[in-house]
Amino acid sequence: MLANKSYIDDFSAPPPPSTHIDELKSIVASTEDKTVTDPISDLIREIQTLWARVDMLNNRTEQKRQAGIVISVNNWIIQAAKTYALAESLFEYARGESEEGPLEVKVKHLESVIFRYHLEDADLSAMIKVLMEKSELVWRRG
Repeated sequence: MLANKSYIDDFSAPPPPSTHIDELKSIVASTEDKTVTDPISDLIREIQTLWARVDMLNNRTEQKRQAGIVISVNNWIIQAAKTYALAESLFEYARGESEEGPLEVKVKHLESVIFRYHLEDADLSAMIKVLMEKSELVWRRG
């Protein structure tokens, strides 16, 4: 369980990804292909939302005030994995291996990101199971 992991006490959020956001915004502004601009726009929103949530962890007073911080962190891990999976799904287009951007991102892709970085635990596995029961997709274009 995440509650037993000691890194929460030592957590220091990374610097905000503002340069990446600006770069992504310039791609959206210079591209007319909705199959590319839609996922990148969603990626920008996800990164900004996730950053706002993670930045709260730098505030120790807010950490103590927040009941259920472990549940929140697990939700943020899932959101981060979804964001990462969405960014990865753009690689085929970026490499010129596809004529258009991604159509969808599956829960299985999100799950593979969590396993790749050894973030899995019983709570996250249960949350992923709930996601899969709702839909096999965590993102769909349009």
